[in-house]
Amino acid sequence: MTRRLLSAAVAAAALLAPIAAQAQAAGAGATPGAQTSGDSFFPDMGNGGYDVRAYQVSLRFDPTTQQIDAECAITMVAHQDLSELSLDLSGLSVNEVTVDGTSAAFTRSGHKLVITPTTPLAADDVAVVGVEYSGVPQPITDPDASLDGWLRLSTGVVTLNEPNGAMTWMPVNNTLRDRAVFSFEVTAPAALQVSGSGTFHGRRVIPGGLARTTWTTGLIPPHATSIAIAPMRVVRDTVAGRPWRSYLSSGSDPRLPGWSEKAMTWMQRRVGRYPFGSGGLTALPGVPYALEVAARPVVSPDASRATVVHEYAHQWFGDTVVPADWSDIWLSEGLATYFEWIERDRRTPGFSLRQFRNLYANPPASEFWNPAPAALPAPTYLFDNAVYERGAMTLIALRAKIGPTTMSRLLRTWYSANTEKNVTTAQFISLAESISGQDLSGFFDAWLYAAAKPGVPSPPMRKPGVDAPETSGRR
Repeated sequence: MTRRLLSAAVAAAALLAPIAAQAQAAGAGATPGAQTSGDSFFPDMGNGGYDVRAYQVSLRFDPTTQQIDAECAITMVAHQDLSELSLDLSGLSVNEVTVDGTSAAFTRSGHKLVITPTTPLAADDVAVVGVEYSGVPQPITDPDASLDGWLRLSTGVVTLNEPNGAMTWMPVNNTLRDRAVFSFEVTAPAALQVSGSGTFHGRRVIPGGLARTTWTTGLIPPHATSIAIAPMRVVRDTVAGRPWRSYLSSGSDPRLPGWSEKAMTWMQRRVGRYPFGSGGLTALPGVPYALEVAARPVVSPDASRATVVHEYAHQWFGDTVVPADWSDIWLSEGLATYFEWIERDRRTPGFSLRQFRNLYANPPASEFWNPAPAALPAPTYLFDNAVYERGAMTLIALRAKIGPTTMSRLLRTWYSANTEKNVTTAQFISLAESISGQDLSGFFDAWLYAAAKPGVPSPPMRKPGVDAPETSGRR
């Protein structure tokens, strides 16, 4: 299979692996890794027995046939003696699998790629799994009937991977709980540009009218990755010492790159240091929704400034501080919507409070109040008003209850204490009570868990725009 990426990854893994672990042989007690990560909404997604450290994807795309030919080197550390392990890969043909450069047996079962190494992996072993695969990627349908994964647009292709679409174009451990470093080397016709998540590492024209573009990321979950291949104009800048690259399709609003820069600097002052080494956005016609791709959100060419702010708020909450389970998605979408509203207050004084009041006017019997943000009954509600509007309303009400200065400290601490970690609603409630010095159990029961209209927060809602001073179709 593979030979350049795989050999480099195997060499790197050998340096990472402790000598004792390399020497240890998995005994007769080796067992298969779990074919689930235990997510309550997607129990068939993700896998157990190992954690991924890095993915190196080399992909060649032919826009005429829509076929990809790809190889992926996955560096992982075993957490048990593994007789077999699994990855998530939807469709596509697997041509060869290796473990540390040696061919391994594999089978396919639904979207599971089940791999049997020639020699079982021992606990704490660092191994490189190589997968060579090809085919025409197809999107998958979310529980809410929208499409995600590899999407074909009128001008090219884009991958929108939330919640489970990453597996439509690369083998992954498809779970929120296993973040890794990703490297994408994409070869496509030179007339097209390739945008991606993370940081741009070069574009080189090669024989055959092709160009090879490379992107790398920091530690992120699979759903925060993306590539887009299409005719696009590249807009470059430097923002706070970081390279900024935006990819705009024809007819895109020229204000989009500037809005992304302003959204980043505004959020950084309010919450804490921007978590990535670069930024920008990708604007493509026909995308079904905006998405918070790490360091480079994907939006439509006519996206609003509010949408850009929303997706940039996700860089902190959703891409860096990540829910431990998809049922806690309000910790991502509710916070992003809250900051979207608060940022609007700067340009439209009173916006967030009017939003709150207008939505609160829904009568008690309205479907708006059911379900509650942290009590979603099924994954069909992942992108429902409950997690966006009701989630943001919970935070507006919390700010009124504990005060704007305390609220600002809570959100800063929530980010700083949980950077590159997975979080739960219970943890958020605990931190809010600790920082405010209040028993907030009744408040959160009403606002997060009850499928009913909550009471108005006390003290009364403050005037909009009085948060603590600034210091240093979407998802």
